[in-house]
Amino acid sequence: MRAVYPESMIPISTRITAMITLAIAALPFAARPSPPHREPTNVTWAAFVKSPSPETYRQLEEMIDACTDDSCEGAVSPDSAAIYPLISLIEHDQPLAIDAAFLSYRLLDGGALEDVARCLGELADRDPRIFLLSVKKHRLAPGAIGTIVRMLPEDVIDHDDRRRQANERRIRSLSSVGDPQVARERAAALAALGASVR
Repeated sequence: MRAVYPESMIPISTRITAMITLAIAALPFAARPSPPHREPTNVTWAAFVKSPSPETYRQLEEMIDACTDDSCEGAVSPDSAAIYPLISLIEHDQPLAIDAAFLSYRLLDGGALEDVARCLGELADRDPRIFLLSVKKHRLAPGAIGTIVRMLPEDVIDHDDRRRQANERRIRSLSSVGDPQVARERAAALAALGASVR
């Protein structure tokens, strides 16, 4: 049989703890203190690479456009968990992923910058018009255009002949775009590759 003690025999500290516990339990759920909310930094990127859609792209665009100085770039740039799915989507010519890569290009550095630049350079080989239209849309500076188009596939880097051939293929690809609305972007890309612009 459970022993029952008079209230006077229960230590004061125990009684106070019990009273506080009962008081908190009686509060409405919304009024209770909650732990600090820590949302994953790149939850917007995670949603986009999992399901690229006009809605997830819009959220991404709003997040990046709201970042106007260096202090927020680390919080809105894609992390490694987002970069490689993004690259895979670009390799499959997913149009929103291509847009997202150009949109976020200014935020990238290190290995992520190199990987995305190489992937976009290969887009210039496959679909040079889409590449140049994207460059125009996102207003890439000539220096950024040059970095991208000079980033050749990894399997040609250490082979002079293959590197030269890859460079020539890229020049031919970009030269094939006759659309006047991307003439400036085409000229910048070809100049970076050392080609004469006709």
